Amino acid sequence: MKKTTMPFGTKPFAILVWLFVCIIGMQPNASAVRIAAGALPDVNLFPPGTFSKMNSLNCDMIDIPANGTNPPGKLQAVVYDGLDAFGFPLTGLRVRVFRTGAPTAWTTFALPIGNDARNIDVAIVDDPGATLGQDFYIVVAYENSITNNVEWGFLTATGVGFSPTPWGLLVTGGGFINNTNPARNPHIDAAADILYPVGGGTHYALSDFAIVWEEPHATVIGGSDIGYATFHVAAGITPSPSYTMSMPTHAYEPDVACRGHMIPGATGPTYTLYISYKHVLPSGTSEIRMHEVGADKIGNVWPGPTTIVPPPPGTVSNTYGYPRIEAIVLGDVFPTLTTYNIVSDYLSPTGTVREILNYNDVNGLATYSVNPAVNDFRPVVAGVGRDANAAGLVVFTDKLFVVSHYTEDVLAPHTVGDYSSFSIDLLGGTRTVPVDDYQVNTNDLNIPMPAASESCIAISSSSNNGDGLFTVWFDGSSSPSNGTIKIKTNIFNTNFNYKTTGIENTTAKGYSIYPNPATDVLSLKGANHATYSIVDVTGKTLATGNIHGTGNITVSQLAPGTYILNLQEEGENYKVKFVKQ
Repeated sequence: MKKTTMPFGTKPFAILVWLFVCIIGMQPNASAVRIAAGALPDVNLFPPGTFSKMNSLNCDMIDIPANGTNPPGKLQAVVYDGLDAFGFPLTGLRVRVFRTGAPTAWTTFALPIGNDARNIDVAIVDDPGATLGQDFYIVVAYENSITNNVEWGFLTATGVGFSPTPWGLLVTGGGFINNTNPARNPHIDAAADILYPVGGGTHYALSDFAIVWEEPHATVIGGSDIGYATFHVAAGITPSPSYTMSMPTHAYEPDVACRGHMIPGATGPTYTLYISYKHVLPSGTSEIRMHEVGADKIGNVWPGPTTIVPPPPGTVSNTYGYPRIEAIVLGDVFPTLTTYNIVSDYLSPTGTVREILNYNDVNGLATYSVNPAVNDFRPVVAGVGRDANAAGLVVFTDKLFVVSHYTEDVLAPHTVGDYSSFSIDLLGGTRTVPVDDYQVNTNDLNIPMPAASESCIAISSSSNNGDGLFTVWFDGSSSPSNGTIKIKTNIFNTNFNYKTTGIENTTAKGYSIYPNPATDVLSLKGANHATYSIVDVTGKTLATGNIHGTGNITVSQLAPGTYILNLQEEGENYKVKFVKQ
C-alpha cells in the first residue's frame, strides 16, 4: 500500500537548508545502505484457519504526536476481503493504536455494506476541523458487489492523541462515487497538506485524498477507462465530481499516489495525483502508463501529461502484472523536488519466470530478480524517509522505497515460497540497485503454486512523516495452521527491513560477496575464520573449504544455476544465495 511520505521534524527554513545540501554538497551513493533491524515476530491478526482465501488486503499507518504523558505512537488500519473457512465472504476493517511497549488490542469494524464489499483499500487522514494530531478519519474505498459501483465510507477516530482507549470511533458515513457506470478495483491515497505545529514539534496534516477506479469506456465497446475523484477534509469530507481520463481505451488495474504542494492560498493545483495503470494494446500486449492530474481543495482538476513506461530490454511480450505506484515528497514548497516509483511484475525475456521492474521519473527503468530461476509475483511499494542532522537542523537527506513481493522458494521452486522485501535508495537522486532481499515472513507459508493466486501483501510507512514500516500478508490456506492474516511492525526507528533468515544474517555479520552472478571465482569479504559449503537447490553439497579475511572461492566447476553458500563462524550459521553464470 503506497503512501505519500513527508520529511519529519522539518520546518520551512530547514527545508531550504536541505535544498542547499542536496544541490551543492550531496554526492550519490554507490551502494545501498543496509540496516539490520533484528528478528521481529510474525503476529496473527486472526486465529489460524479463519480464511480459506484472500482476495485483497491493504493497510495504512499514520504518526501520532506525543501528548501530555502519552508517548508518540502510530494509528494502524488493515482492510481485508476474503473467504472464511466455509467459503463465505469475510470482509472488514481492523484498527489499533501502537505506542512503545503498549499496543492496544485490534478493534474490528464492519464495512458500510458488510461482506458485500470487494477490493478494499484504506487511508488514514487528519481531521483539521478538530484537534490536529489527535482526531482522524479512517477512509475506506471498495467495490459494491451488489450494485457494481465504487463506494467510500469513513470512521472518525477521536481523542487518539490523548489515550489509546477508548477508541471513540463514532460516525459511519460516505456514499457512492460513481452512480452511472459499473466500476471496480478502487485504490486510495492521501496527500500531505501544510505543516502545523503540534505538541512542540511539527505534523504534516493529510487533509486531501483521491480515489481511482476502473470503469467501462464511454465510447469504446468492450473498452475500459480510469475514473477518479478528489476529496478535501475540513469540517467533514467534501468529494469532488467524478472524472474519467477518456484517453486510454483498454485501461485496467489503476493505482494512485498523491503528493501535496503545501502552498497556502494557492489558486492553482495544490497537490498532484500520479495515476498508474496497465493499458492493453490492440496487439494483445500491454504497457504501463502513468497519468498526472493537478487538483485543488475545491474540486478543480488539471489533467497533465501521460508517461509510457518503456518495456524491459529483450522482452518478447510485455505481459505485466498489477502496477503499483508511490510518491515521495522532498520539501514540497518546490514542486519539482519529488519522485514517484512504479513497480510491477512482468514476464522475463526467457518467457519462463516473472521478474520485477521499477520505473521512476528521475532514473528511468530498472529490473530486479531475486533469483533468475524462480518467479516473483505482485510487488507493492511504500516510500519511507531517513533523517540526518546537518548544521544543527534536521533535514531530509535520503529517499528510500521498500518493495515487497511474493517469490518462489529457491530450494523448492514451483511449490511454495516466501514474502520478500528489498529497498531502492535514491540518495542524491541516484538509484542504487539492491544487493540483498530480506525475507518478511518468519513462519512458513502455504500458498499454492505456481500461480501464487493467493499471494497478498501490503506495506505502509507513516503517511505523514515516512517513519517506520508496517506489513500485512496472507499466509496461505493449504494447511490447518495457516489461513490467517499476519502482521509485522518496525515503527519506532528508521530500519526499513525485516531481518529474519538467510542472506540477512550476512549483512549483520558484515560479509559481502562479489561478483553475483559469478562465473569463475566468488570473492568473500569480512570473514575471520569461517568454514563454508556450497549447496545446490536439491540440498546436495558440492564444495567445502575454509576462508579467512578476504578470499576467493572457485565456482568455475559449477553448472549455471542458483546455489547457497553456507558459512559457519563462531558457532553461528549464515547463508548467502548466489548465481553461477
